[in-house]
Amino acid sequence: MKSKIKPMKLLLSMLLLLVMPFAASAYQLTHEIEPDLPLEEYTLTYDCGTTITFETYEEDWTTEDKYHYWVLVYPDNSTVTTCDYTSTFTNAVQLSCTFDLTVGGGSYTIKHYVEIYDTYGNLDTTSYAEKSITVEGTPLNQPSAISGLYRNCSGSDEVYSVSAVSSATGYDWSVPTGWSIEVSSTNYGTFAANVSNSVIIHPPSTGTGTGYIKVRARDNSDVCEDPSIYKGRTIAYGPISTNTISGPTSVGPNSFQQYTLSTTGVSSGTIQWTLPSGAGWTALYGTTSATLDVNVGSSTGIKNLQVSYESCGTTFYDNLDVDVCMSCRVGDRLETDSDLLSVYPNPGKGAMYVESHVIMHELIMFDLQGRPLRTFEPQNKSLQLSLEGIETGVYFLHAIHDGGTAVQRIVIE
Repeated sequence: MKSKIKPMKLLLSMLLLLVMPFAASAYQLTHEIEPDLPLEEYTLTYDCGTTITFETYEEDWTTEDKYHYWVLVYPDNSTVTTCDYTSTFTNAVQLSCTFDLTVGGGSYTIKHYVEIYDTYGNLDTTSYAEKSITVEGTPLNQPSAISGLYRNCSGSDEVYSVSAVSSATGYDWSVPTGWSIEVSSTNYGTFAANVSNSVIIHPPSTGTGTGYIKVRARDNSDVCEDPSIYKGRTIAYGPISTNTISGPTSVGPNSFQQYTLSTTGVSSGTIQWTLPSGAGWTALYGTTSATLDVNVGSSTGIKNLQVSYESCGTTFYDNLDVDVCMSCRVGDRLETDSDLLSVYPNPGKGAMYVESHVIMHELIMFDLQGRPLRTFEPQNKSLQLSLEGIETGVYFLHAIHDGGTAVQRIVIE
């Protein structure tokens, strides 16, 4: 009886050894990748701009779940993953991917990856097939930047353009829904194909917001173009009501101060400053510009500085409360400017000497009513100032330099 069992065990062992390699080989993928072309058209060299579909032919598929994806390897070994089926499992025995070969000339590799997972969701095997191809030609250059305003009023027309691209035969422009493109009095809606490098763009007729406009160069000859490459920029439209006044809020009496209005979307020539009523403030410069220079009066307490401006035909206002107090004199602008600009003798008569740590491009003398009396262009760090013909009293000197404006109060005896 024992002599019959031993041969049986030996036979079973031999059968097990024969079966095991085949069980292991079920996880080995051997698949190829070919272009989707008739056999007589089969080639591995393509012109830049060609659209070609590659397919996989795979053998020895298992019944486990699989992920598929494709990779394009550039000549510099950088990669782009596409036709990514990793979001869902699929057991298809044949998959394809289409490539737009709008890339520079050189040698490329197309790879198709398959990842096999077991019934527990663990990765068992990764396999890929690859095919080397050659792309001939040069992709078309694209515009460097779009020129035109960054903000338009609602419903207004504005010209946007790009510098001409060599070899380009036209340009594709695109704008968001609600916008439109006009070329030579023709309205193309949101997309204008193969038109000029300069167009008129209409933002929405009402409201406030932003939109992204974009353009790409086109070529209809033998130079390829990339349909996915666009040059774009964000355009804002509509009025802006959020501009604010910046400047010191605690100042000493009879000091010089400067206040500035932010000017996003502000219409030119519409700014108007209003000084605190009955406070003795005097505008020295800029009552209708973004920067206001003032002589703060002797009256102490909270003073309200106001400004109005227009944006897209609508008037807006902002105001700033300024505390004028004796204890606020420390650190006011007069003391800061005295470090930059010195005048002596002060008080003085006949002549004064003005010295600065930086080159003064312009020196302006104002009276207490903000009227300019004399203007000098020293283009130097020092100047002898003649006071001939100037009545006794208090005046302000504005020294304009590369860093801004320095001011000193002078007294003429």
